[in-house]
Amino acid sequence: MPADVRDVSVAISDGPGTIARPGGAQVGDVLILFASTWVGPISAFGPPSGDWGAPIAERTGVDNGGVRVWRRTMTSGEPATYSIPVPESFADCTFAILAVKNADAAALQVAVSGESGVNVITAASTPGITPTPASSLEIRFVSGVPDGSDPADSLGAPAGYEPRASQRASFFVLSALATRSLVSSAPVGAAAFPAIEGKLRNYVGVTIIIGSKVSSGGPPPTPPTFPAFTPTAGDAEIRYTVHDYLTGSYVGDLPTVRQVRFGRRIGQETSWDGFVPLPSRREADQLAEIIPRGRTELATGPGRLVVHSWRGGALWGMHWLTDALPARSVRGGVGVQLRGTTLDGHWQRLYPTSPPDFDGDLLEVFRAVITDMQATGSNLGLSCSAGTAGVSRPLTADDTGTSYGQLLQTYARAGGGLEYVLNPTVVGGSIQRLVKLGAPKISNTDTEHVFSEGADGGDITAWRIETSALRGGTRFGVTGGTPPADDVTSSSQPVRSTLITTEHVAAGWPIYDMRINHPGASIDPQVVQDYAAYAAARAGGAPSTFAFDVLLGKESTFGPNSCGDWAKFVLENPWFPPTDDGGASFNLRQRIIGWELTPAERGSGGKDRLTLITDQEVEL
Repeated sequence: MPADVRDVSVAISDGPGTIARPGGAQVGDVLILFASTWVGPISAFGPPSGDWGAPIAERTGVDNGGVRVWRRTMTSGEPATYSIPVPESFADCTFAILAVKNADAAALQVAVSGESGVNVITAASTPGITPTPASSLEIRFVSGVPDGSDPADSLGAPAGYEPRASQRASFFVLSALATRSLVSSAPVGAAAFPAIEGKLRNYVGVTIIIGSKVSSGGPPPTPPTFPAFTPTAGDAEIRYTVHDYLTGSYVGDLPTVRQVRFGRRIGQETSWDGFVPLPSRREADQLAEIIPRGRTELATGPGRLVVHSWRGGALWGMHWLTDALPARSVRGGVGVQLRGTTLDGHWQRLYPTSPPDFDGDLLEVFRAVITDMQATGSNLGLSCSAGTAGVSRPLTADDTGTSYGQLLQTYARAGGGLEYVLNPTVVGGSIQRLVKLGAPKISNTDTEHVFSEGADGGDITAWRIETSALRGGTRFGVTGGTPPADDVTSSSQPVRSTLITTEHVAAGWPIYDMRINHPGASIDPQVVQDYAAYAAARAGGAPSTFAFDVLLGKESTFGPNSCGDWAKFVLENPWFPPTDDGGASFNLRQRIIGWELTPAERGSGGKDRLTLITDQEVEL
């Protein structure tokens, strides 16, 4: 689970200090003690009682005094309070202890900075740092001395950070503490704490990164062993294991599952479907350990579990199990239909608890929203890839009525911004729930998979190309939400984009409109206009959609995390006859944005069928 704040305790003093242990702290939590004073020498400040050891950070302030930081891991015999010696009996001091759960005490990074002289300033800055772990807690602390002519009353928190403490000791010391969760190892810049109602004369700033103790998702089960045989195209053993959603703990294997279909898609949740026949009480009892017969059993069942789909020992899918439908059919007998969705489908059922307000680089905003979702909704153990887009745009809403999933989908699509896909992956013996990000697209141009159809066969078993004017348009407009009325006597109109006419009209096409409601009902005119441009670029004229079914061998170059790779499709048939020189008239290279796998029924002698979805699909 990710490192996070469990509890905080604070204290101030004008002499020898005492601070209580955070009341909610538990054995194994990492305790970090921040102490600040305006009287020197700082070498006489501390150490606290309770065997805290040497400081992990310290800096003398310009006006003497300064900041010291200590760390320890809470034990079963932890004292209830700690005393801290101070340089002088009259020294004004602030103290704060942060209790961090799920933290790796050894994975700790520290950076310290301060004002180089006595200057009148309006904010206290903390230094930037490059996290080593991909999952960590970022901690920022500042201490400053108010300016004599215009003294600050307190210190605020940097935008995007959760305030943890803001203290004042008499006139001479102000301090503040704030945190945020990180889900990548991308560098984080300096962050400033604004002075409230006044100014400072100098300050000391501390930045700490503490890594998460373990990767979430739980260990994978031992891959099944297979009988010795030579696989042919489309052959691979399939296994479906069921796990606790939040912990990844193994619950059991699904018995024989038929009619299975599941997949993955860039920027869009996809489903998992399967039918478990129950020919006898034995199979029914086995399934009932995973899907309880009644609703009173809370340890298992839809909503709590995820299904891991293994093909040839490789993890091909992770889906939140959402539905179980026991039934008897006329021809099929008694069985249970199971349904699920990729984890981003869960995002559609999680809502912010306060109006979202994020700004910055596109990928940094996306990661911040994921962090906020997991902090305020449900900790899904997601970890986002690093990197930046080089483009900034805010993500805001006036209320909490739009789900995180809809917010992220809309944000990703506006202005050609970014793409994301969930890639659950086995890394170092554990499963990591990775979210791969790319801006403006996820495109692995160096990776190409070749599929062909010809007179002598091939691995393409079916294909379909659909070109339809009814799926597109030559003039586009988007309608957003309605801003609040200025007063009860006035009325507001929805935000609308300007109409965008595509190049087809100038080429002689008639005008036919495509009018779209903005999926997030945004009231930001630029966001609505960006979405109209996105729609016109994706669906101008008569867009074509391509679908190819291919046989998937056990040793295929294509894998579950191949979304964003490129594929070459070569067709030779009566509709696409060979060229005069014997070449293929249909030789198309496209980016893969999704796939759907239909495994062969066990014992049927059939082949696994893979449907590839390419970038020509129109999704609005």
